[in-house]
Amino acid sequence: MMMRIEMDDGSIPSKTYLLLLTHLSSLLFLLHPLLFLLSLSYHCCFLSLSLSLSLSLSLSSSFYPFVYLTAITTQQNPNFTHSLILSSGNN
Repeated sequence: MMMRIEMDDGSIPSKTYLLLLTHLSSLLFLLHPLLFLLSLSYHCCFLSLSLSLSLSLSLSSSFYPFVYLTAITTQQNPNFTHSLILSSGNN
């Protein structure tokens, strides 16, 4: 069975172009498991890095009290509807 390959403009590609295309597609076919494993290892590394970072942040937040600003509404003074107070994370 013969198969005819044409370019978009109707011309027939050269044998060198077809040979290059064949070698490139077979190379990609042979390398795709390796590329898949590389991408998988990259994602696993990124996942373990993000998990360790979140774990270290959660541990540090439990050991060191955070000082943060809390907005409260003051009813006593109508000129200041919101005031910022400094409070500790151990409330």
